[in-house]
Order: sequence, then structure tokens, then C-alpha cells
Amino acid sequence: MRKLLLILSLFALLLNAEGQILRYPFYAPKASATTVDSANWETEYKTVYYEMATPPGIDTADWQNDLVEGLVDGGFWADMDLLYIFANRVQADALINWIDPGTFNADNPTSTAFVKYFGFQGNGADDYISTNYIPDTDATNATLNSTAVGIYLLDDEAGSGTDYAFSAYESTTIRTDLRARAADDNVNAYVNSGGIGSAANTTTKGMFIISRTASNATGIYLGQNTLDTDTDASVDTPNVEMYLFGKVSGTQYFGSNSAAIFFIMSGVTAANADDIDTIIETYMDKIGAGVQ
Repeated sequence: MRKLLLILSLFALLLNAEGQILRYPFYAPKASATTVDSANWETEYKTVYYEMATPPGIDTADWQNDLVEGLVDGGFWADMDLLYIFANRVQADALINWIDPGTFNADNPTSTAFVKYFGFQGNGADDYISTNYIPDTDATNATLNSTAVGIYLLDDEAGSGTDYAFSAYESTTIRTDLRARAADDNVNAYVNSGGIGSAANTTTKGMFIISRTASNATGIYLGQNTLDTDTDASVDTPNVEMYLFGKVSGTQYFGSNSAAIFFIMSGVTAANADDIDTIIETYMDKIGAGVQ
């Protein structure tokens, strides 16, 4: 009788496990995981998920899908050229371009430090991340007079004239780059121009977005705040690669902040920037890495 009960118990456990496997082909049990049927995931996220060599657990995958769903439903996904979620499980998957996996995936040629579910951190000396993306020749949605670049930074840092969060620097008059806090305690940004957008700022962490929406209209946004709007005229799109943590073209400078997310897309308004910030901050808070 005891053998019969044992056999029945084992059979019931097997049915339960098989049921989970049928529902989630990639099923791995995890305590207290919040799950949804992967059939309900966005098509765009499924493409990314199955591109990952070491995908996250189902709970984190659900949160990543929510991020994608927010960008898709908000109309932002279709306007993006690049989207890197550096705050991921392993380094190799953190370098995937979510908009088109396998195209403009990032590289880490200097072995920049990676921290699981936080992202990459520059060393301020020679670290950088390569996007393999040249704005002048590779852009699909970003254009001369409609470009936005966003980066989610994680660290508080002192002001520095050489601490670049990202940079595509062709010349003093043709550049797109950001210093979140320059030596004079101002944020400095260029978008396809040599004219600078600048405003007082002593914060070096959070969701920074620099944007151009017309030949004479730029904005700098941090979280839900507009730091600066300006009328600097556009000149040209940089014909050099976009790098993170450094100004690699010309005289080289390198930054030491940490980045969790990076994207390039067509220009956004202040209201758009607020919406994107909300979507991204929700994901960052869910994985325990939010800083705003």
C-alpha cells in the first residue's frame, strides 16, 4: 500500500512538472516568481528573449516584457534605432540591440566592468563600450533634425570636464555627446551640432535624454524634469561611431559612471521624455536598481 501511495505521489509531481514545462518551454522553478504565460509576451520581446544565451528568470523576463510593451504601446519602439538593456543577467546578452538583435549589437573591447542587473561601469581611464553605429550612415529613425539619445546612469559623481557619458565626436561643430555634470556643475550636451545645450546640474544619476526636434530646437531631460531647452542650429550628423563612457574620436577622454540602459531614436518632446522615463524607471525599480 505504501509503495502504491509513493508511486501515485511521484506521478502527481511528474504531471505538475510536465504541465509547467508545456506551459513554459524554458521553465525553471523559482520561489515566489511572478509569472505570465509567454504566449502573452510582446512579439518584439520574444525575439530578444530567444536571442539571449542566458535569459533571465521568468519573473525578470516578465518585467522586461512590460518595458517593451510600454515602449511599443507608447509608439516609441518603432522610432528607435538602438536599445541596449545593460541591466541584464549576463554581459553577452547585455550587449544585444533589442531593436534588431544581431544588428548593431554593442562590443566591450576594453573589458569594461559588468555587474549583473546593473550594467557597465567605466574606469575613467580607457574603458568604453562600442555601439558599432555611426549616426551619419547607420541611422534609420534618427535624423539630422530629429534625434534623441538616452542613457540611464547609476552613480553620483563630482563635476568633470572629461567625464563623457557617451559621444559621437566628428569635430567641434559636428558632434552628439553628453557630460552629465561638467567641471562647472552644468550639464553639457550637443545634438548634431557644435552649439552647446547647458544648464546648472549637480546630479549624475538617473534617466538622461538629450533631444533635437527641429533644426533650431533641442532639450535636455533628467527623469521627469526639463533641464534645458535651446535654439542651437543643427549642422550635420556625426560620421563617426557612437561610444559610451568616452570621447574616443579625436582627443580621448573617458568617464567613470555606470550605465544600465542606452538608446538612440528620433527626437522626443518633454512629454515623450517623461513617458519614456516612467517606462524605464519602472523596470529599474522592479529589478532593484532604480536610482530616481
